[in-house]
Amino acid sequence: MSSETHTHIDENGNVITHTHGEEHHEHGHYHDPEEKKRQLNRISRAIGHLNHV
Repeated sequence: MSSETHTHIDENGNVITHTHGEEHHEHGHYHDPEEKKRQLNRISRAIGHLNHV
């Protein structure tokens, strides 16, 4: 049985390492719509500020 080791970094910067065997499964994650909206708003304001200076 072969295995693969994967390392992920979550949204808080935590490093998560795990090993898979031969079975297959999907990794998924969720983005809270309100948090996504806040982040896009902050990025948009920063871009607007940079364009102004």
